[in-house]
Amino acid sequence: MRVSVSFWGGTVGDGLDDNLTKSCTMIQVKDGKEKSSVLVDCGLWQGKKESFVKRNKDFLFKPSEIDSVVLTHAHIDHCGRIPILYKEGFGQRNGKGRIFSTFQTRELSEMMLLDAAKINKIEVEKAKRRSKKEKKPLSGRKWNKSLQKRLMEMSPEKVDEYLADMENIKHNKKPDGWEVSLFRTLEVKKSMELFKCHDYETNFFKIAKNMYAKFYPSGHILGGAICVIRIDKEKDRPTYIAFSGDLGRRDGVILPAPRLIKEPLDYWVTESTYGAINHPSRSDEIERFLDLVRECNKKKSKLLIPSFAMERAQEVLYLLSYYMEKEEIPKVPIYLDSPLALKVTEVYSDNWDSPMFKDQDRLSFNPFDLEKNNYFKTVDSHLQSKWLARQKGPAIIIAGSGMADAGRIRNHLKVGLPDSKNIVCIIGYVVPNTPGRKIVDRESEIVMDGKVIINRARVEKFGSFSAHADQKYLGHYTSEVLRKSPNLNTIFINHGGETNGKGLREKLLSKLPYTWEKKIIIPKAGEEFVLE
Repeated sequence: MRVSVSFWGGTVGDGLDDNLTKSCTMIQVKDGKEKSSVLVDCGLWQGKKESFVKRNKDFLFKPSEIDSVVLTHAHIDHCGRIPILYKEGFGQRNGKGRIFSTFQTRELSEMMLLDAAKINKIEVEKAKRRSKKEKKPLSGRKWNKSLQKRLMEMSPEKVDEYLADMENIKHNKKPDGWEVSLFRTLEVKKSMELFKCHDYETNFFKIAKNMYAKFYPSGHILGGAICVIRIDKEKDRPTYIAFSGDLGRRDGVILPAPRLIKEPLDYWVTESTYGAINHPSRSDEIERFLDLVRECNKKKSKLLIPSFAMERAQEVLYLLSYYMEKEEIPKVPIYLDSPLALKVTEVYSDNWDSPMFKDQDRLSFNPFDLEKNNYFKTVDSHLQSKWLARQKGPAIIIAGSGMADAGRIRNHLKVGLPDSKNIVCIIGYVVPNTPGRKIVDRESEIVMDGKVIINRARVEKFGSFSAHADQKYLGHYTSEVLRKSPNLNTIFINHGGETNGKGLREKLLSKLPYTWEKKIIIPKAGEEFVLE
C-alpha cells in the first residue's frame, strides 16, 4: 500500500507572499490497482483580478477521480472552488463524490458560495459593460476628451499602467479574468447535494476506501474543524494524519479555544497565517477600538469597517453591543450593510445557546438576534446602501468585503475615503494587490470600478481581531500534538506566506532537537510526499 500527500494550493514554499489562499491538499492511497483520492479543502485563490481566473479555473489533477472532499470550514479560500470541482466532473460518476463537513460548515458554505456566484456574475457583467465603453470608439475627439479627463485624475505612476491597459483593449487583448464566469448558482446547488455532515468528536466515519475522518472544534469560525484522518493498513497499525485547517485562538471573542486532538499522530499539517507574528494585546486593542467609537461620536464622522461576512462581522457586532450595553461607549448607530453577513448572523443567532459559543451569560440578550439587539440595524438594498453612504455621521458601518475588492463597502469607501474626518478600520489580514491592502499601505489613490478615489481618510489597523492563532499559540498547539504523538514523523507547514511559513518553522526548530531539521517541511505547490 502506497500512501502520499500532495499540496495543490495555499502553499508557502513558492517564494510568494500572496499564496495564503486556495488551500487544497490531496491524500492518495494506492493498493494494487485500486486508488483512493481525498482532498482536504478546495479553496479559491484571492488576489489580482488579472490572475483570478487563471489561478482558479484549472486543476492539475482530474476532479472526476476524487472520491471525496473533507472541508475544514466555510471560508471561501477553503471551500470556494468546490462548485468548479463539480463542474469539472467531481461527484458525477460511479457514485463517487462526497463532501464531509460539520453541519454549520455546510450551511455557511452554501451562503458563501451562492454569494460568490452572485458577485462573479455581477463582475462579469460590469467587465462586459466597461469593455464596450472602452472599445468604442478608442479614437476621435469625444474619446480623447474623456481620456484626458480620466488621466488628469491620476498620479503619474498610474498613467502608464492605465494607458497600457487601454492599448491591450485596443488590440483586443483582454486580461485573464475579464468576462469569465467561474461557476453559477446551479453548480453551487448541485455541490450542496454532495454534503454529508458530522458532529465534532464522533467516532471515525468513512470517507474513502481505507480512509476515515474525525472532526475537532478549531475555534476559528462557527463549524470550523481540525480534521484527523485515519488510514487503515492490513498488517501495520493505522497511519494518522491531521490538518489544523485554520486554527483559532486561545482567547477567542465568542468561540472557545481549539480542542486538543486525542489521537497519536504520524503527520501534522499546520497552517501558518501568523507564523512569524504574535498578536498585540487584545484588551489594549479593544480599548483603542472603543476610543475610535467615542471619537466618531464626538466628530460626527463615520467608522468604516471592511469586514468578512463570517465571524469577523459577528465578533465586532458582539463587542460593540456588549460595550454599549455596559454604557462604556456612546450608542452610535451600527449598520450591518451586507446581505451575506446578515444571513450568517442568523445562523449564529440560531446557535447562540449551544456549547459552540462561550460566555453567553455576559449579555442578557442574544447579540445576533435582530429583534432582541437594539444596537444594530440592517441595510436592505443596494440603493439604501448608496443612500446611507451619503448621509452624515456619526455612524459605524460594517460591510463586506474584507478585502474591499467587492461588496457594498465600496459604496462607503468611494464617498468616505476623500473625507479626512472618517476612519477606516482594517480588522483582519488583507491580501496583497487588493484595494484593502492598498488602503492599509496608505496609497493616496485607490481605483474602484475604474474610478480613482482620493484617499484622505484616517486608517487604523488592528491585529488582535484576527481569528487565527499567532506564532506563540501555533507553537503551543504543535507542542501539545508532539507530547501526545511519540511517533510523529513529519510536520508540514502550509497555508501562509513565505515570511510566516519560515517564521513558524524557525520557532518550532528553536524548541526541538536538531534531528527535526529535516522533519519540518514547507511544501511547494504540486509537491508530493510518500508517507511511510
